[in-house]
Amino acid sequence: MVLRDRDICYTVSDLYEMLPLGRNAIYKLVNSEDFPKKRIGNRILIPALGFARWLENFDGNDGEDINI
Repeated sequence: MVLRDRDICYTVSDLYEMLPLGRNAIYKLVNSEDFPKKRIGNRILIPALGFARWLENFDGNDGEDINI
């Protein structure tokens, strides 16, 4: 996975390209309660800095099972 320094935020499609997960798994992840995201209309944007922090702190065993 490559975090691109120039990006302020990512889209769901960006995450699909960066993560070794299917599209449905990406949407489950993005819709989980603790995942950093902003909704603008129907569009979901993921702040790059928030995503990097979330990823660094994610251990897969934080109590919430997102079943991806």
